[in-house]
Amino acid sequence: MSYLVEVLLPFNRTQEQTALLEKISNDLTEKFGRVRLHLDCPAEWLWSGGQPGGADEIVVIEVMTALVDRSWWTAYKYQLQLSFPQKEKVVVRTSFIERI
Repeated sequence: MSYLVEVLLPFNRTQEQTALLEKISNDLTEKFGRVRLHLDCPAEWLWSGGQPGGADEIVVIEVMTALVDRSWWTAYKYQLQLSFPQKEKVVVRTSFIERI
């Protein structure tokens, strides 16, 4: 039994953000053994009634772990928010995974 932790980050392909993404990837790989990056993930917002709400470019980072240290992830999310201009769009979410 394990958990999937997903980190959703707003992302523009600037040199600064590319370097930051590499650092995040290295840090999480060092801590958890491996990470999966989903790059070039366009996200389109839709509001009730089917009204378009705009689009975002995001990166989804996935980490599989046996336990979720919520205090560590909360602190890490705060740290990430300090690094991104659209800090309100930094999302960290977890899902319980049952392997079949």
